[in-house]
Amino acid sequence: MSELSEAQKVAWTGFTDGDWQKNVNVRDFIQKTILRMKAMILS
Repeated sequence: MSELSEAQKVAWTGFTDGDWQKNVNVRDFIQKTILRMKAMILS
């Protein structure tokens, strides 16, 4: 998958880019999502 479809762009709005967008990489997705959520809570 070289380019994101419009549906993917909309569905992934607000999430941090990462390997999880191109591969099955649950660890990458969780780590980046949790770090972003923690930063939002602490600010």
